[in-house]
Amino acid sequence: MDVVIFQPRKEPTYSQLDNPKQIEELIGGPFSEFKYKKSGNEYKAFCHQEAWRKHRDEVAAVYGTVVLTSSTTSTLKEKDRSLLFDHGLEIEKWELN
Repeated sequence: MDVVIFQPRKEPTYSQLDNPKQIEELIGGPFSEFKYKKSGNEYKAFCHQEAWRKHRDEVAAVYGTVVLTSSTTSTLKEKDRSLLFDHGLEIEKWELN
């Protein structure tokens, strides 16, 4: 699956993973999954289970590594990657599953 990896104080990187277990290895432990919406597109977002804070029904803050992947296919289109690289993450667009 295609993923974009966001790490604190580093440029986002694009990578390919063979299975979901690799997400856990990247994040450093068990993960939580969220919906992330950006410009009409929906992605799956993964972060460490203990690295996020809730405000009402949305994610208020995330600490540490975040892994994004497409919610509908295993590939991210070039325009998806460009959008995510150029504009980063906007925390207010995260929804709890």
